[in-house]
Amino acid sequence: MGWGRMGLGTIDIVVVVVYAIAIFGLAQWVSREKAGHQKNTSDYFLASKNLPWWAIGASLIAANISAEQIVGMSGSGYAIGLAIASYEWMAALTLLIVGKGSAPPSAPSWRCSGCSSTSS
Repeated sequence: MGWGRMGLGTIDIVVVVVYAIAIFGLAQWVSREKAGHQKNTSDYFLASKNLPWWAIGASLIAANISAEQIVGMSGSGYAIGLAIASYEWMAALTLLIVGKGSAPPSAPSWRCSGCSSTSS
């Protein structure tokens, strides 16, 4: 039994192009600069120290997920069943507990005291 010839339909191409244009437009809108502001390394590496905690956390989670994990978890889900989802839910919960428990109590004051992980 063969799969036959597969290809992209017109609607598929339209969706991909519209999505790419939307993402590009959103990136241009988000990255607009204030008049007279010249970017430096703090802007690039530390986002001008203006990112909220949830954006940093989402970035860490997103960086932890790769194509290999998505494909691998899909394969495990097919082979094992829904039980593999409990592993992922526990991993997320464990990451939250470890993050909350390992952050020192003085972490909120770092922003106020001018501390950063880079040297000026």
